[in-house]
Amino acid sequence: MTLIAAGSVFQNSGALFLARVRSSSGSYVTQATLSTITCRVSNMTTGVAVTVISPTITISTSVFDALQTDAYWTQDTTGYNFKHAMPATAFPTANNVYRVEYKFTPTSGAVFYVEFQVTALETLT
Repeated sequence: MTLIAAGSVFQNSGALFLARVRSSSGSYVTQATLSTITCRVSNMTTGVAVTVISPTITISTSVFDALQTDAYWTQDTTGYNFKHAMPATAFPTANNVYRVEYKFTPTSGAVFYVEFQVTALETLT
């Protein structure tokens, strides 16, 4: 499993997840090299993973065959090839830590994971 980043999001707020993803063989993933992507968001605050949401990931809209260097990506000039918009229901409770786990199943080769850690912040009302 690869931890891409740790960050924060306001509770009950959506978030955009971007990554430059390589397969277990080391090459960048493309739409044609993937069979499925599944996702699970778990609340880790209690020390036991409690699944909050398991959103559907559509490869054709989440994976790019060429690296993207648009305004969303600020890490470097190389870019990203995976983008997923997480719904606000994924992070319902303030001051809780959530694990966002993407499971990539390639058309050939070993399954691999990409993980993010997110802390939900309390919103000021």
